[in-house]
Amino acid sequence: KRVPLHSSYGDLAAQHVEADEVQLDSSSGTVRLADSSGKRIELRSSYGDVSARHVAGELVAKTSSGDVKVEDLRGATATLTSGYGDVLLDGFQGDLSASTSSGTVAVKGFTGTCELKSSYGDVRAEGRIDRLQARSNSGSVRVRALSGSTLEGDWKLASGYGDVELMVPAGLSFELVAKTGYGSLDVQVPVTVPAGGFKNERKLEGRVGDGGKRIELTTSSGNVRLGTQP
Repeated sequence: KRVPLHSSYGDLAAQHVEADEVQLDSSSGTVRLADSSGKRIELRSSYGDVSARHVAGELVAKTSSGDVKVEDLRGATATLTSGYGDVLLDGFQGDLSASTSSGTVAVKGFTGTCELKSSYGDVRAEGRIDRLQARSNSGSVRVRALSGSTLEGDWKLASGYGDVELMVPAGLSFELVAKTGYGSLDVQVPVTVPAGGFKNERKLEGRVGDGGKRIELTTSSGNVRLGTQP
């Protein structure tokens, strides 16, 4: 069963929807879905906010101009995109892609793999993370990886013009590359540095614990900080 709803000039709001495919699309207005489920859910607006609350299914939420807000999502994948606005997620387990051209990307209550990007804004994430790519072209990147996080693949955190900060669980092992073009390094974990691994105060390469997958923290103009938490 497919449930398509469209508005050319106006808001769309739906709740208690159950279908294989759920599609809400507004050319100019907000789009809201709550307490609903589907195998695939698509929420789109050209000019307006998009929100999903207590929703189950593979989610695509996109707006050209507005915020994307998702709370308590249950599903395998989520793709959240804004052209000009914030992307905010609270509560999800799965594969996440969240991006904005101009705004903040903020994720919490998260478990799984994520790719986060803001062209002009900050990136924030907190959760139990297995794979991670987080980047801001012009803003800070701050990630708090909670207890139970693992490195199923390499992690990369990068900023063009901003600070990069990562907090990891104590005892996590990985290969480290930390570097800044114009800023300082603050590495608060024991690092085994091979010959030539610490060439200057703005670049550090070495092994944390038993090594393994790589964590790369880089910024062109900003500070880099790596610390641990219980």
